[in-house]
Amino acid sequence: MNRIILTVTILLWGFSAVIAQIPDIRTQRPVSREEAIARYLNLTEKQKIEIRELRLQFKKDMMPLKDQMGLLKTERKLEMTSFEPNRQNLGRIVDESSDILKDIQIKTIDLTLNIRSMLNEEQRVSFDEFLLRDNFKERLGKAAQRKRR
Repeated sequence: MNRIILTVTILLWGFSAVIAQIPDIRTQRPVSREEAIARYLNLTEKQKIEIRELRLQFKKDMMPLKDQMGLLKTERKLEMTSFEPNRQNLGRIVDESSDILKDIQIKTIDLTLNIRSMLNEEQRVSFDEFLLRDNFKERLGKAAQRKRR
């Protein structure tokens, strides 16, 4: 009986030592989009600053568009739940939403093309490969993880 208790104690002690050495994923700092792209493309400091400025301007340009989309979404919900929804008003809301989504897509494309234009040939090829893959957000995290190793 004592042997069993001693064996179990040693096994538990050994497993706890092994488990303690496994890095905790939750304690690792999350990688921002800029950091992931910078690592994936091996950007220079100048390029990092320029991209950061472009993204800041992009965020500033997006704020009013997102606010307008939120207002239209609320207006649509109110119209849909009214006693007698007005189809013409709903059509107008959909048209306005489509115009705003178009503007958002154009600004996103402009940002991407501006970033691409400041890259050298090798970086541009990597950036293009990066864009052509599926699951863009997931790729950013995986690319940063690979570069960290």
